[in-house]
Amino acid sequence: MPHEKPKHSVRVDRFYMDITEVTNAQFSRFVKATNYMTTAKQIIEWALIASQLTEGTPKPNDSILQPESLLFKKTKISVPNLYDFSQWWKWCIGANWKQPNGKGSSIVSEENHPVMHVSFEGAQAFCTWARRRLPTEA
Repeated sequence: MPHEKPKHSVRVDRFYMDITEVTNAQFSRFVKATNYMTTAKQIIEWALIASQLTEGTPKPNDSILQPESLLFKKTKISVPNLYDFSQWWKWCIGANWKQPNGKGSSIVSEENHPVMHVSFEGAQAFCTWARRRLPTEA
């Protein structure tokens, strides 16, 4: 991809990686042990967001400023625009690791499925708790 530059060689020493993704059961133990609140469950504070945006950016309606996450959706487009994420993702208010498909959904009977809706910060926190680390880009 043109935006992935500069191209360079990298030497990677041997490393260990878990055989499977982090499961809902594993992430649940972490949350119970630490009282961790994932990004997708946190209250959205407009003042904090506004401080990171261009001055004068209008505040969205409060109905939009709610804990949410993205859900994958199959595209019906035969030749999709690879830069248009809206073809594959949709915002879902209430989607989080315990309710992966939004309000009313559950991870009951999906304890051994990979955990979803975890941000980089949540993954880092889990790794610290589990005495692991995330892989590097290399």
